[in-house]
Amino acid sequence: MRISCLIAIATLYVVGCDVALAQTDRSVAAAAKSEDQWIAEAMWSLIDFGSGSQGDPLTAFNDAARAYPQSSKIGYWQGRFRLFASGQQTSLSKFVEIAEQLSKPDSNEEAVADPITQRKLASARNFSKVIGERLRDRLNNLQNNTTEVWFEVVFHDLLSRDPDLIIAWSRLLESSDPVIALTAADAWAEREPENALPLYAKAILLQRQRGKGDPIDPSAIEALEIGNSRPACLAPDEPWPDEFDLRFPDSLGPEQAELRGQPVSRAMLRTFVEGLFLTEGIFGGSAISESAIRDLGGKILEKSHQLSLEEDIRYLRAFAGVGTHLIHSNRLLYGLTAGSADRVLNRMETIAIDQEDFSHAIEIANLRDHIFTLRRMCSEGYRTVSAKEDQLLFDRVATQIMEDNRKDLPIPTIEISQKPRPKWMISETLDAKNNMWMLELFDSDNNEVFVCGRDQALPSKHLDSDELSRCGYQKLEQVIQDFRATNRNEQQSRGLFMVLNSPYFYLNVFGSCYLNGYVGRRDPCILAFRDPKSLDFFQKKYRDVTPRLAQILPPGDLLDQEALYAVLDSADLVVVPYSRIITSDGLVCSVALASGKKFIVAGTLEELLQAENAIRDNTCLAGSIESDLVLRVERSD
Repeated sequence: MRISCLIAIATLYVVGCDVALAQTDRSVAAAAKSEDQWIAEAMWSLIDFGSGSQGDPLTAFNDAARAYPQSSKIGYWQGRFRLFASGQQTSLSKFVEIAEQLSKPDSNEEAVADPITQRKLASARNFSKVIGERLRDRLNNLQNNTTEVWFEVVFHDLLSRDPDLIIAWSRLLESSDPVIALTAADAWAEREPENALPLYAKAILLQRQRGKGDPIDPSAIEALEIGNSRPACLAPDEPWPDEFDLRFPDSLGPEQAELRGQPVSRAMLRTFVEGLFLTEGIFGGSAISESAIRDLGGKILEKSHQLSLEEDIRYLRAFAGVGTHLIHSNRLLYGLTAGSADRVLNRMETIAIDQEDFSHAIEIANLRDHIFTLRRMCSEGYRTVSAKEDQLLFDRVATQIMEDNRKDLPIPTIEISQKPRPKWMISETLDAKNNMWMLELFDSDNNEVFVCGRDQALPSKHLDSDELSRCGYQKLEQVIQDFRATNRNEQQSRGLFMVLNSPYFYLNVFGSCYLNGYVGRRDPCILAFRDPKSLDFFQKKYRDVTPRLAQILPPGDLLDQEALYAVLDSADLVVVPYSRIITSDGLVCSVALASGKKFIVAGTLEELLQAENAIRDNTCLAGSIESDLVLRVERSD
């Protein structure tokens, strides 16, 4: 990595840097160097300052390893930096030596009187034996070429020196061999019995073995639930060097003259090295990344609604517990995102309200608000930390914020209602007699979704979000949040019937539904399309994660077979004007009765009262809309 890429960062550290580094004798003998000095010098040798100043990191780490042959700290970093070299080989005989060393009892263990410690050491040997045997098989299959398994061999070697080096167990989670990765997760979980994170890692590993379209692995949910029963969520730290003396070279060019001879702080070294990892694509970061946890939550959200309602709730509760652990962890990124558990909690609230379990809906909302508040506080804490300070301070500040504001809130259950499901009574007014609220949606010029209120007209031209807000239109996100709060406060179980009045903004509407917990046909949400092509595209694109879809038929004559040809198979419901489905004697027309489709009748209050018996008694009629929406014209773009 060339210094030009990092000069701005380095200048920040040098100017006003309050880390005092004592000048040491540059002629210190190699034997007198500390572990940290060896590691820091080897790391620094990776940086290319130009003019051929870049050192040889492989040689530097080999020298460090010879100086401290039993140092797991040096071994860890040697393993990481050896990944820079291509075509690295380790002989099978050397590997067998490593595996046998780890799988046999150490002579010093005989003197250990503590039975708990003895059990831990024996357990570590058993886990390592499994990994060793698996690596031996892979090496044989690779005909003694260990390039593909080099980092597993390195970290397996480290564990022979220090079975309590948790970061080494966590690194083995990255193995492409699922047996090795899962064994490492189990070993980590056993060595830290109060830490939920290795169980979350195990859940991620189990689900990764499934295909993209496969359901959630029940074993992954079990791992999450076991993890949730543990009190802590702690990512392991890498053994960064603490005490060392490094200086920028005196040979820097005139454009970097202010850095010549300046000391390198711990924070600066870490910034350079982590930047190098990012640039070169070396694996690194947390033992399990926030993105991997978030992806698992997304997978659960996408798949659980296809299960029974009881299992759906169980899976959602399992991941909600992950969110409550992440918000009380030791990592800023975990605190900033909490695995995006708010999506899952939104869906849990949606289910609770739909099941008329309002007390638990309130508890779920309170838990979501707590997570949101802590995320905001972590974000504010992050902004208060100067970029000149040690990057570890970001995590320390976030950890302290999360600990100071800790609330051990349980994950609420949801009581499933045994009442029969009523037919939908949809209206543009939000009152107690209706169980669905109709919203007409349109998009702004900058692709945000807005709601056209009952007393408003659709804009005659495209306006951006600010212009629409000034005109009194509300964003869909805010309307949904207010709607959920109204349901909780008034203890009303109501859903949303949303009419899409623009043909090309379904992606944004899908995002709003997904984030707010409307992801399946069991959820109290209906998306109604005037344009059949838009409905068909939406259904094909979001086949497995979409609420019910309705096709709105225009005014016309009484339904006949030809009219039904215009109804798409992808439509779950058909919104049809009163005059097209109800005959003059108040009965449902025969074509609709024989079609096998589900209809929603749209009409005036007077018309719906006339058809009250037909709506109540005919299973082909799923509900009614008190609205003239079928007479309105779709907005053209």
